[in-house]
Amino acid sequence: MPGLSLEQIEGVVDTLQSRHLAIHRDRCSRQRHRHSTCNRCLEACPTGALTWDDGLEVDPELCVQCGICSAACPTGAIEALSPSHDELWVQTQKAAQERGWAGFVCSKAAVPPAGRQGLIEVSCLGRIDEALLVGAGAYGARSLWLVEGECAGCPLARGRQLLDGVIARSEALLQAFGRSTEIMVGTDLPGELAAAGEQAGRSGVTRRGLFKTLVRETARVGEATRVPQQVEEEEPEIRVYSDGLPTALPEKRLLLVAALEHMGRPAETRFQAGEGGLWAGLKFSSDCTACQMCAYFCPTGALLKAEHEGRVGVVYQVSRCVNCHLCSDICYQHAVLPLGEVDLGRIMDGGVELLCVRQASSQPWREPNLERTAKAIFESLG
Repeated sequence: MPGLSLEQIEGVVDTLQSRHLAIHRDRCSRQRHRHSTCNRCLEACPTGALTWDDGLEVDPELCVQCGICSAACPTGAIEALSPSHDELWVQTQKAAQERGWAGFVCSKAAVPPAGRQGLIEVSCLGRIDEALLVGAGAYGARSLWLVEGECAGCPLARGRQLLDGVIARSEALLQAFGRSTEIMVGTDLPGELAAAGEQAGRSGVTRRGLFKTLVRETARVGEATRVPQQVEEEEPEIRVYSDGLPTALPEKRLLLVAALEHMGRPAETRFQAGEGGLWAGLKFSSDCTACQMCAYFCPTGALLKAEHEGRVGVVYQVSRCVNCHLCSDICYQHAVLPLGEVDLGRIMDGGVELLCVRQASSQPWREPNLERTAKAIFESLG
């Protein structure tokens, strides 16, 4: 984005608000740093409504409010509305707890109105993310039904492709926590579930009841996802701090962590995050200079700056990682190495690792320009 200031970019992104999408400009990795390679929302958008030139732009004439971009965005920079993620979460929980199963239906599915009763309707099944599926299993759903339309000929077929990855990651997480929830995709519901759904649809969910459940769940999620100061408790002499850009965890990640907390301890702690996974393990190579820029730009606060006895480095909390790869994208030494395997135990505990510490005196970027130039000349002559 040469020639464009951060303020100008913020001005562009600020305009991207509607009743269907909310843009959180300070969470977008491409806005936070020009070396970000993230294109997930652009690649996910099935109509080409999202473009990036000097900033993120939405063409309202092409946007069909499918919400696929929101599910694809790892940092929560794009939030789908109408329905919001909160509303989908509460409806999913209610269905799981009351019926023992939950179902989503594509608005384009060839299902009559009577057959949609009790199902949660979305513009595209690509709108669904792991928090909703894992949340349903965590709160009692023995089966999850995703009722699709004719995806092969649908202009939103890209959403169906993304859904396959969401299902695979959700099933892996549920299995790791000992849950046997079945996730099934089809063009209709079995007869007995359709009848149960019709009865549930008649009972309905009142707006007041939805609001009360949402308030109660939000309070519980806030408690479940509180960031522990583990490093400071175990090693009081280590100073952990953040003086970088604003950070935030996306709502869908908060709800996913709440669902994992509800299931207790995982039966299997080694978890293969895979390509496009929910978390990433991190390893720093010996080329790291401890410049701490990865911590400065991290959008979620998974990486924070640290100091210890005249040494500087970073701490890493995997539970706050969203696998956006911004840290590895911007490292000028290519020293940040994302790993495919993570420890679910550390995610549940909010475990913190101290990574890559160096003597503060070895930080060349803190030297005055004249001193750096003189040193470079001296070394070149030697």
